[in-house]
Amino acid sequence: MTSKIYATRNTGFQRVRTAFRHLPALAAGLTCFAAVALDAAAQAFPTKPVRVFIPYRSGGMSEAGPRMYSEKMSALLGQPFVVEFKPGANGIIAINETLAAAPDGHTLMAADSSHWAILPAMQQVPYDFMRDLAPVTSLYENSLIYVAPSGEPFNSFKEFVALAKAKPGAFNYASPGIGTVHQLMTESIKAQLKLDVRHIPYNGGGEVVGALLRGDVQIAAGSGAVVLPMVKAGKLKMLGVTRAKRTEWMQEVPTIAEQTGLEFDVGGVQGFVTKAGTPRAVIERLSQVATQVGREPEFRAKIQEIGSSSTSAGTPEAFAAVIRNEIRIYGEAVRISGAKAQ
Repeated sequence: MTSKIYATRNTGFQRVRTAFRHLPALAAGLTCFAAVALDAAAQAFPTKPVRVFIPYRSGGMSEAGPRMYSEKMSALLGQPFVVEFKPGANGIIAINETLAAAPDGHTLMAADSSHWAILPAMQQVPYDFMRDLAPVTSLYENSLIYVAPSGEPFNSFKEFVALAKAKPGAFNYASPGIGTVHQLMTESIKAQLKLDVRHIPYNGGGEVVGALLRGDVQIAAGSGAVVLPMVKAGKLKMLGVTRAKRTEWMQEVPTIAEQTGLEFDVGGVQGFVTKAGTPRAVIERLSQVATQVGREPEFRAKIQEIGSSSTSAGTPEAFAAVIRNEIRIYGEAVRISGAKAQ
């Protein structure tokens, strides 16, 4: 009787042990099935219109670049990419709406250095960019151009500095918002050259141009998309570019570094991000399509016409590396310049 019971128990144990031996194969099969399912979902993506949030008002490179990419990506993916403006709170409104969306890749935000690096270094923000959002791809980087109304009594950045030193507090400068690259770099210049120039923030590049044309401010920096139409119309004049070397498409305009003696090389980076938790395969598909668009010669030429160079980092990892580097660089720049959110 005892041996019969033992044999039964032993047989049961062997069955259990055999079942456990098959678990790795079963797990591998399930993993493979999940990967195939995710890949199929990515290939079917998008299944509905994709919303693209712009954290500024209409106008300027912050709209032009993402809109140009969106139109091309829509044609390649077969679904509308709907551009929506979400200005206010220095981009926090757009970020909150992105975080409120489903993590499925159908909601993108055109974020820039202000959102992942500068504003968090200047004040507390209700998000952790690298934790809450997933980088998709960078779109472009651009040079910024300091401009002034054509009637101002200075014709270069060097002349402006001389007048600002002679008349402390007499001049205002505009930026497209608190925590933007435009504000940070101007505050850095002010600190290094000991200038007393008042900052007036607006919501986007279009409002900055309006303030310049009305004479509410005497100087501002903007992308080519924002300022060049008014320069060509004779209403604004270019004072200097913010990159270390003169820009290829306007060699006649000297750099800020040339005119001030400062080590100065600043531009802007903008890219698509989505909500963290979005399937990896979907993020990769978006990144691949954006990179394909950015490599088209005709598209690159159009991007350069409005003052930028198409960069398309190519992979989400490459874009994430750009973001981490800027968090480090701009964090230090905020500390040195003493810039504060107003």
